[in-house]
Amino acid sequence: MAYKALIFGTDNIYPKLKPFYDAEVKCGNLEIVAIAELKNDNVNIVYADGRRGGYDFNDFELAIISSRGYFYPRMRQLETLGMSRNRIIDGRVFNVPNLDFPRLVKEGIAYGILENASVKNWGESIYSQSCNVTNRNITVSIGRKSYINGASLLGTGKVSVGNFSPISWGIVFQMNQMFDHNHRNVTSFGLNVFDWRPIPSNFYSPQGTCKILIGSDVWIGSDCVLKCNNPNKPLVICDGAVIASNSVVVKDVPPYAIVGGNPAQIIKYRFPPDIIEALLRIKWWDWSLDKIHDSFKYFSDVEKFTYMYDPIMLKAW
Repeated sequence: MAYKALIFGTDNIYPKLKPFYDAEVKCGNLEIVAIAELKNDNVNIVYADGRRGGYDFNDFELAIISSRGYFYPRMRQLETLGMSRNRIIDGRVFNVPNLDFPRLVKEGIAYGILENASVKNWGESIYSQSCNVTNRNITVSIGRKSYINGASLLGTGKVSVGNFSPISWGIVFQMNQMFDHNHRNVTSFGLNVFDWRPIPSNFYSPQGTCKILIGSDVWIGSDCVLKCNNPNKPLVICDGAVIASNSVVVKDVPPYAIVGGNPAQIIKYRFPPDIIEALLRIKWWDWSLDKIHDSFKYFSDVEKFTYMYDPIMLKAW
């Protein structure tokens, strides 16, 4: 089924996204019925057959916004013109490798396949995203508005990222990498290299699915390594944490802690304990986009923000 779509806006990142749109058209998943040319607040819709001027949003099953930094006002503009939000797609989601577009439209989440063990430029989107790595048992899920600029996935396991978490480039997610090198044995050398047959069943490190769980509003600097080698104990980076560049993280990071080094240690916390507790109660990253944008005026004043939205803080004040 080809979804009839309006491409809303050709500014910003449209040239980068257009080849992805064309690929979906070629696959028969998408039919671009018209393109909206935007100038200030004026909308000029040009249909594929050359018609201009009058339009009816019933002509379109979807509207795809091609814009970075202006997505939200474009979405509101579309809603004002009569397009319902559940028919509006953030074009940046097309950055997902091998995007399963029909599934995205049906389920509201972008599914794709990573061709190898690398994640490159996984762009932010209002949609949660999920990918599997080919030929490996690795699953990566990323919450809305989070992004990964570049990472490598080693081993087997799962990586989960919450909402509004920026992850920089050069990141290594290392999972279950001690399978052949059990430090509890007499030697940590792999018996495969000894050509030992049969290999004792208790020689290997514990098998299973390792998990690296990253919360919301987590900032990870460049060239960090995150390690989980115990299937029974996930590595957890809690909400609000910050990991300094070039850090090696081998143990859990508490909420709103700033850590750094090899191995990473707590440097300090972003806010006092009462503010941290309030932010964890508020969980602004789970709010609707409308509420988040309406509250921007308070984001630069954390104390006022917590007093506004946490009844416990307000009562104490």
